[in-house]
Amino acid sequence: MLGPYEWSQTVRILWNLYRFSREMGRFEAPLQAVPPELCPFAYAGEFDFGEENHAHFRATFPRDEEGNALKNRPAILFSGGGGDDGTGYYLLAQHWASHGFIVLQPKHADAFTRHFDATGHYISAQRHTTWDVWGLALCEPRPWRARCEDLSGLLDEVGDFEGRLNTSRIGVGGYSFGAHVACLLGGVRFRARGQSFGSRDSRIKAVLNMASEGGVLAQPKGVWRGLEVPMLLVTGDRDRTVWGEDFRAKLREVELAPRDLVQTLVIPGANHFSFVGRLFEVVKDASSVHPADVAAQKAIFSIVKGATTRYWRERLG
Repeated sequence: MLGPYEWSQTVRILWNLYRFSREMGRFEAPLQAVPPELCPFAYAGEFDFGEENHAHFRATFPRDEEGNALKNRPAILFSGGGGDDGTGYYLLAQHWASHGFIVLQPKHADAFTRHFDATGHYISAQRHTTWDVWGLALCEPRPWRARCEDLSGLLDEVGDFEGRLNTSRIGVGGYSFGAHVACLLGGVRFRARGQSFGSRDSRIKAVLNMASEGGVLAQPKGVWRGLEVPMLLVTGDRDRTVWGEDFRAKLREVELAPRDLVQTLVIPGANHFSFVGRLFEVVKDASSVHPADVAAQKAIFSIVKGATTRYWRERLG
């Protein structure tokens, strides 16, 4: 049963989600150039890539000229936004793989679409997803813990991934909901409903935080002091939260994290859906989008690819 607090938060969330959802179809942004220092990392790398769909995760990995998977490569765990089924964000995964990284994307149980069970059969998660995402917004610990278990459990399962993965060079990245999950694995502890919880995994050497939902968790000051590994926060000056706050709410989240561990990147004109190439991955017909806006979104996505690839190269080698 929902109490007065839950009902008040639900009404507030519904109103802001309505406003927030309008951003999904907005691509207006100023045209900008990719900074020269990012250009070597912003475009496809030297490697071809392969893709594998496993029972409950997707792998994108670099290959040699003969099509064989490269060995002993650094790896990136990636957790997407609410409802992610592990098959999205493929443009980012392919880009990182072309620069030599293995990308592992778990198929979370809160997926909006169908997903696989342990035997490889499709099962429907939709009836659970609505409550999982609602629980996320209402600060229930369960959805966060479940995703953390997915990520750490995936590392336990794959081991060195048949020699492809260097277990001493692993990072975790996430977008929106998944970005907060990535931070939990990096040592941050959140508080919800009177509980403090975290999921630090010592195998994680770096965190990529893309457009985390500042303000969804009304966190007291100091929770980010627990961060133990380097983190790059990527946001944009049009990246609003579901509470209706602007990007500065996301910057405020990390103000008390160890300064020597945190880098921030604020991209002009980027909204919440710019960072993962939504225009190029999801929109089937871009002919209705003004060519100038297509060019602007392409530049934003190139900056994201360049900055994140350079970060992974610096932190994972």
